Amino acid sequence: MAGYFSGYRRVILSLVLLLPILAMLTLATPVLAAPVIVISPISGAIGTNITVNGNNFDSYIGDYVTITFGASEVSGSPLLIPDSGDFSLEFTVPETAASGQQWISIYSTAQPVHLLAQHSFVIEKPLAVIDVSQGPVGTEVNFTGQGFYSNRIIDFYYYNVSAEKLGDTIASATGLFNFNFTVPHSISGSHRVVAHNDRGNEIETAFTVIPEIVMNTTVAGPGNLVTLAGTGFGYRTDVNIILGVRPITTVRTSDKGDFEVVFNIPDVLPKTYDMKAEDVYKNQAKIRFTVAATIGLSPTSGAIGSEVTITGDGFTPGKGITTTFDGTVVLSAVADIFGEFTATFDVPPSISGTHQITVTDGTYTEDFIFFVEAESPLPPILLLPSNQTDTRSRTYFDWQDVTDPSGPVVYRLQIADDQNFSSIILNITEIPDSEYTLTEAQALSAVPPDLPYYWRVRAKDSAGNQSEWSSPWSFILNTPMMPGLLLPDTDTKVEAPAYFDWQDVSSLNPPVTYNLQIGTDLGFSSAVLERIGLTVSEYILTREDKLPKTQPDTPYYWRIKAIDNAQNEGEWSTPGLFYYQSGFTFPSWAIYTLIGIAAILVGYLAYWLGRRVASKPPDQK
Repeated sequence: MAGYFSGYRRVILSLVLLLPILAMLTLATPVLAAPVIVISPISGAIGTNITVNGNNFDSYIGDYVTITFGASEVSGSPLLIPDSGDFSLEFTVPETAASGQQWISIYSTAQPVHLLAQHSFVIEKPLAVIDVSQGPVGTEVNFTGQGFYSNRIIDFYYYNVSAEKLGDTIASATGLFNFNFTVPHSISGSHRVVAHNDRGNEIETAFTVIPEIVMNTTVAGPGNLVTLAGTGFGYRTDVNIILGVRPITTVRTSDKGDFEVVFNIPDVLPKTYDMKAEDVYKNQAKIRFTVAATIGLSPTSGAIGSEVTITGDGFTPGKGITTTFDGTVVLSAVADIFGEFTATFDVPPSISGTHQITVTDGTYTEDFIFFVEAESPLPPILLLPSNQTDTRSRTYFDWQDVTDPSGPVVYRLQIADDQNFSSIILNITEIPDSEYTLTEAQALSAVPPDLPYYWRVRAKDSAGNQSEWSSPWSFILNTPMMPGLLLPDTDTKVEAPAYFDWQDVSSLNPPVTYNLQIGTDLGFSSAVLERIGLTVSEYILTREDKLPKTQPDTPYYWRIKAIDNAQNEGEWSTPGLFYYQSGFTFPSWAIYTLIGIAAILVGYLAYWLGRRVASKPPDQK
């Protein structure tokens, strides 16, 4: 017994000594993380490509592991764990796999077999939905779904009388799809919409077609022709068209439930009604339609000033109707007791082309397009000044009148110093008459015959249509002629007050004035007297002129120059020569006159004395 306890103590003592050593060895050994797998994606359809990434398989480096999807081993399994302890594997969801949750599992191959890691994957069931489940033909629908074989073509069908293919798309990598379509023409009621691929995936939903009608206008007057079209009605059935409670016409639908009919609005009171279409199966649709007053416009084109007639019917009796032309009021009228009116207006001045005529009573408005003619006027024919003639500086221009339907016509006159009119001297626009006289500010300067002026005219009507330019004509402006000197005679003595006389000068630009110069040399470099702006062709020196007396060898020279109203200056006359006596002396003609008078007086006195002597008695002689 003692030996037993002695042995037991030895064992206990050994354990006491060994446990600390084992504890130290245990703490020194690293703890390995558990293996894990990550998959992508985590859900999808048959055919989806799955990537499996394994991590922390360090304990199995150099060993093979088995990878399964559900109960089946995947392609690439068994897999050798590399030195890194991590791996990656791709495989495709098999066609035999059932929808719902499946497990991707990693098993060891050494006996006994252990599950090392696991992750779930969801195989989605085929499922579809549309965002709009009912509406008329032409509705835009979005069709989405899942669970279709990945990356495969999906065909879409719409069932009316028979299947009609809408189009196709390709499923995504996980079996999703998104398809947009427009509801085709089809009869009223529910219609299957089916998605199908070549792997047997098929899903359907339904769209309900409801009837709809549309019109080319929602406002028209009695007698107006309108068009009404309908979709989504019954298969090859009669449809009654009703305005309010008044039947209008009947039309038959096609095998897709469509129809179109044209009819005249009946003669009913102007107001808003229900326009209804109803077939024998009670499929119906309606819209609001307004029967309004009717308006007529005649003509719809013409010239400025032409007469346009507006007629109306169906208006409220006594109500005012306004007509505008491009927004400007041109006519006001009042409906008579029958709601009718007729009125006219003249097309106002406006440019050629289209214009808007609006007729309204404040409630009902109708617009018309009116076309103003675009034909250009004829080019003017020039009259005065005649081609290649002289004229005055304030030139008078005349041309033939131009007539045009879009009158009145205005003109544009151009004057240039070259035949091509590249250098325009005057550009006068908006001339109302077929003639024009240049103003004083526009007066032209004189030009030599080899450098004439050129002129032309074009016409423009009230619609803005312009004619071609007339053929250009030329004219010139001559300077006044050189005056001829009359008095004093050349090389004669002139006594105060000196009198100068010269020939009158005429001009196309009257009045003409004269400049007088008196100098001591022929070049008139030092003029001793100058008078400008003389209005008559003569001049008498005044006391203020104070012309000094000349010597026999120092004569005076004088000359005259004419200037017209356009300030065109003529040439100086040939100078005249004279001598001037400034003191007061009788002129020779005056002396001879006084001698003659004295002789007459002496003769008369001798005659008178002789008579006195002859009449005395002899005794007194």
